[in-house]
Amino acid sequence: MTKRARVLGLIALFTSGCGAAITVARVEPEHAPVAPPTFAQETIDRWAEARGAYDAALASGWDEAACADVTARFEAASAAEHGELAEAAYMIGLVRRACGDAAGASVSFHRALTLRSTLCGARVAVALEALDAGRTDEARGEVDRAVHDDGRCAEGYVLRARLERHDPSRSAAALDDLRRALAIDARSMAAFDQMALVYLDQATRARGGTERVQGGGLAPRATAHEAQTYDDAARLLDLAAVVCRQAQLVDGDYAPLYNTWALIELGRGHLVEALALLQRATTLDPALFEAWMNFGELTLSFRGYEDAADAFARASTLRPASYDAFVGLGAARRGLGQLDVAEEAYARAIAIDAARPEAYFDLGLLYQDHRGGDAASMRRAEGYYREFVARAEGSAALVPVIEAVTRTCPSSCGPEARATPRRRSRGACTMGRLQQITEALCLLESTGS
Repeated sequence: MTKRARVLGLIALFTSGCGAAITVARVEPEHAPVAPPTFAQETIDRWAEARGAYDAALASGWDEAACADVTARFEAASAAEHGELAEAAYMIGLVRRACGDAAGASVSFHRALTLRSTLCGARVAVALEALDAGRTDEARGEVDRAVHDDGRCAEGYVLRARLERHDPSRSAAALDDLRRALAIDARSMAAFDQMALVYLDQATRARGGTERVQGGGLAPRATAHEAQTYDDAARLLDLAAVVCRQAQLVDGDYAPLYNTWALIELGRGHLVEALALLQRATTLDPALFEAWMNFGELTLSFRGYEDAADAFARASTLRPASYDAFVGLGAARRGLGQLDVAEEAYARAIAIDAARPEAYFDLGLLYQDHRGGDAASMRRAEGYYREFVARAEGSAALVPVIEAVTRTCPSSCGPEARATPRRRSRGACTMGRLQQITEALCLLESTGS
């Protein structure tokens, strides 16, 4: 499972009619800097006021008034020191990011580094900015510099572990970085969270070849190698769960922890427990996009369409540019029989990223299986499937899905089929969806429908 952390296999997603993602929450700096003791008393007082307002806004939620007030307070603290403070610029960057001003936040973070190049939080924030933009090498360089310039930069070690953990050869290095982070800050919830994810990643890789593991047990014909990989995966999942339990004792209200814990329980085959943990995550933080996406995906997997639709709707509100949220919403609405609303959701996804194939596949399903079976609907479905195939070409992960769309078998309709009697071999060849449509159109034409 991966997509900035976890993704269900696309084949399973397509067959269930959903392309939504299982994901983990991003790493954020946990602790704002304190005013250095060398500051004048007035600066320290104003800084304390600004920090109090910042913490209150974090607890109650950001609105336009809070964004302006907290920014003004940090600017006042900076002015009291008769100059611009790097710490204040960094905090203003955090405020602007929380208030949805990504460009303004970037300016503030870079300004903080201009004022003090060794400021850990600002360097990590710049690294996160690069990572979110897909500039992984740049992000790695920034975070390496952060921990080099400040050996006590706990969030730097956490972010570097996040970059390392997807590389099997770097798992040990990721765990070392997380231990360093916890040695610096024993209450770093982001470090606990990433440590659990390292073990989860290792478990996923250990189970990678064990395709017949279902429902938490092995199929009767499992090989010795499969049994060993399953045992390894189970042990690693147990370790991940232990980390989560330890973290819960440190801070039981850290919402991203429960999102991660849910993924671990899902890996252990504990669906009910995973859903309960995701509900806990969204209760603690209703703005936690990843938890809503995961809850939507899981409820969709067992046809809990109402719950899935609500979860994906919340996710799409939190991130209106999320392709996966709208594809998931479309699948849930389709399951509820709300076909026009489902089609609108798929259209929104295509407007976000017309190059991705998933929404075209789901539109094909909608028109082929749910629009009444008339010739016009079949032809619309055919067009969407061809769009899917064109965009999915070259994707190794989608090869089985492409085959399920394009597979051809001996025809059972048309002059050639009627002129050449043949024995029917039931189940010997399953027509792909495109051929199913061709056969359906042929039948409609032959019956004059």
